[in-house]
Amino acid sequence: MAKLAEDIYSKALFDMSVEYGAVDRFASEAALIREALEAEPEWLLLLTHPELSAEEKKDLVENCFKGKVSDDLTGFLVVVTKAKRADRLIQILDKYEKQAREYQRRGTAFVTSAAALSEEQKRALEKKLLETTQYTSYEIHYSVDADLIGGLRIRIGDRLVGSSIRTPLDEMKKCLMNMRIMH
Repeated sequence: MAKLAEDIYSKALFDMSVEYGAVDRFASEAALIREALEAEPEWLLLLTHPELSAEEKKDLVENCFKGKVSDDLTGFLVVVTKAKRADRLIQILDKYEKQAREYQRRGTAFVTSAAALSEEQKRALEKKLLETTQYTSYEIHYSVDADLIGGLRIRIGDRLVGSSIRTPLDEMKKCLMNMRIMH
């Protein structure tokens, strides 16, 4: 049920942001709120505390966010809190941010290489990603894993792109082990 609630609330927020022509603004505000909630997990405990009334929780949300984010987003937070879904706020906002990025055609890629990439290699990789996907911009997170031996591993959403030298070596090892067992 919680997953369904996340889908329902994030879609409602997304639909509202599209209707108001405010996807960019809502996305940046949602990110600020999510980051604040992640930094202060005790705050969510207050919003879900059984001894606080709905009115006290509403006041808490308004006192914390009114004037810092739009009234529309503050109102959304109040609705989620009154519906007793405040414990899922981080997940709801995270889902919304993903929907907004897709709508804006901004991709997120996680690139793992055997050695650190130069700035020139990073620019060339981003150019290639832009040419081969529907995205108009990318947020790319780079990491190094020496176990790859060579090549790249690129994850975009739930897709894994590219390959490393480690992958065929592991497959060859598995094949050789299976042959050894058979003999």
